[in-house]
Amino acid sequence: MAQLEAYQHSGRLGMGLVVLPVMGFIAAVPLGIAYTYADVYIPVGGPVISSVLALAVGALVGLTISAGALISKCRSTKFVVLIGVVCGLIALYSAWASFAYVLIHRTSKEPVDLSLAYTFSRPDLVWEFAVAVNEEGWFSLRSLTPSGILLWIIWGCEALIFLGLAPVTAISLISERVFCETSEQWCEKKEKVVSLSLTEDKQLIDRIADGDINALSELPPYDGSGAPHFEIDFHRSPDELGVHAMRVRVVLMKEDAKDASDVVSKDITPLYLLTKEQLNRIEVLAHREPQVEAPVES
Repeated sequence: MAQLEAYQHSGRLGMGLVVLPVMGFIAAVPLGIAYTYADVYIPVGGPVISSVLALAVGALVGLTISAGALISKCRSTKFVVLIGVVCGLIALYSAWASFAYVLIHRTSKEPVDLSLAYTFSRPDLVWEFAVAVNEEGWFSLRSLTPSGILLWIIWGCEALIFLGLAPVTAISLISERVFCETSEQWCEKKEKVVSLSLTEDKQLIDRIADGDINALSELPPYDGSGAPHFEIDFHRSPDELGVHAMRVRVVLMKEDAKDASDVVSKDITPLYLLTKEQLNRIEVLAHREPQVEAPVES
């Protein structure tokens, strides 16, 4: 039997060329400002709190871009990642520009004629401010006030969170979706459509991983006992003549030291493209009756 073909996004931009930069910018600027105000005014400060706030900002910026990719029907993961990096950088600069504004107003004993818009328009001023603050530091942890190289390292780690998490999160929503180019719509995802018992036959598992549909039909239905098993998710095109896809994963029950059970799943296949006939053929497997051994006549 011919092996199934793995699904890949077409790389088309849709309306993403306009929608993603706009949505990313709208999210990055206010989130960067919110990060600064939270970082400066939260009573319990330090690199841990700053890192948590940076994680939240990076994730929210990335999720906004990812949602924009779904809305605009953008199927170019490279473009989505690029916008994630750019908007992560914008959020980082927004945080620094507002940091200069907030800290100058907070530490000055006299009124300062300095607007937030002005600090945003002066990256040179923001850099000079960062260098000046780095010499003496601006927060203390017990008896330690980080400054110099140590403070640069802390700031560098926070910057990496902004620049790294935003693009990674940006592709989170579309990486698990299938787009039908025929209907120009995202396919509908349905999880756990088919559940099959797990086999100990390594060769059979390898055949499933390679996209052999015949191997799936050799597995009995899962009886719901909580034992390890396979689950199959479907992606259905709204167009009957469009593309469909499936993904197979292994589901295990894992117990911790306190005897608490947790469900752990692992994908064993990529998203495989299916014809309508192949999808129906696999879906029928869920409706088979478990095989019962016939009694032996005495």
